[in-house]
Amino acid sequence: MFYRVNMSTLTVSIDEGARYQGLGGRVLCQRIIQTEAALDAHPLSERNKLIFAAGLLSGTGAAGVGRLFLGAKSPLTNHVTESSAGGGMDNKLGRLGIQGIILEGMAKKSAYILHISSQGAILQEVPELRGLNIFAAVKSLKKSYAGKPSIGCIGTAGENKLLTACIGFTDWQGNSTRQAGRGGLGAVMGSKGLKAIVVDDSEAGKVFLADEKAFAAGAKKLASSLLA
Repeated sequence: MFYRVNMSTLTVSIDEGARYQGLGGRVLCQRIIQTEAALDAHPLSERNKLIFAAGLLSGTGAAGVGRLFLGAKSPLTNHVTESSAGGGMDNKLGRLGIQGIILEGMAKKSAYILHISSQGAILQEVPELRGLNIFAAVKSLKKSYAGKPSIGCIGTAGENKLLTACIGFTDWQGNSTRQAGRGGLGAVMGSKGLKAIVVDDSEAGKVFLADEKAFAAGAKKLASSLLA
């Protein structure tokens, strides 16, 4: 399941993602962009799309799969690019049954957050975050949301569409230490008018596994291989 977030209409819809079944991470980003994005468009126009994609095993607890992949047409290179970051947002999306987020369109105002939980996804206008750097914005958001949500946020560089702007993600301790820095994707997020994504999996259930014993055996083998 995907969330399609249209910043032009400020709406969020569900896409079951049948045509992307079996894909995750970097491959999923590339496939969506190649299938849906207007590759002749300016990277900071409403025709570009920004993709956030979890891995196929995100949320399962398997070792070595904890990265969120992002993709778009880059304002820095004018070519399709991808970046990635650790920190746990991919895990929370996986636990919520979300393969990814497709961000499209362009808001007339530029201070919105996307809040995702087991109750769904909603856009909220937050003008008070406008002009804050990543660390200050995350500090403010953590006061607004209980628990330990994962936050991905742009700062003033992204808001001002600087070509090297990154997107900062909180780590497992809630600190803004993980950066998706390749390709200027923070500028793409800023052009859409989205300041931050907040993901709360506190009420999520276990990820469904068709064969828990087989998965546990495979996960153990993978962990052992990584330690070898």
